[in-house]
Amino acid sequence: LLLLWKVYLTFFLRYNMITLMLLGIAMLIFITLNYMVSAIIVGVIILIQPLVLIIASSIIEKKI
Repeated sequence: LLLLWKVYLTFFLRYNMITLMLLGIAMLIFITLNYMVSAIIVGVIILIQPLVLIIASSIIEKKI
């Protein structure tokens, strides 16, 4: 069960890094096109996503 948890967390962290990278690219595109509201929204998502990951992993860890 612990091994399954480690595999799941590793996959989730890799997926999270890819998502953050794509959101960063989108934010840079929005900034270059002068879409500041969209860039701010994407930037906030980038800042909130690691916090959501930490909260979700701690909740899942408590259930195990």
